[in-house]
Amino acid sequence: MAAGKTLYLNLWASYCGPCVKEIPDLQSMADGGEVNVVAISVDIESAKQRAGKIMANRGGTYPAFYLQGAGNGANAPGLPWADLERLPIPTTLVISPEGVLQRVIRGPIDKAD
Repeated sequence: MAAGKTLYLNLWASYCGPCVKEIPDLQSMADGGEVNVVAISVDIESAKQRAGKIMANRGGTYPAFYLQGAGNGANAPGLPWADLERLPIPTTLVISPEGVLQRVIRGPIDKAD
């Protein structure tokens, strides 16, 4: 990842069809060099390997991480500022190079985003 670029922080899950479908689009954006892309899987722990395989099979080579559970249940990822049970996935947070949240894309990205 290069400093000084807008970051697209993508929250996704392996069971989410639109999430899986947009992986190549996000990869294309990352390959274009104008933005950084990072994926955060919100899958339950038992689906972690499946999520990794899907990412690889769809050509996603941008940084991808797994959000560990917060301990409040089987699928309780730890993002204290986001209610993941109500947040649609995919959701992409667009963060400026200065670290300012510029916008929230709820649902799949559009290549024009």
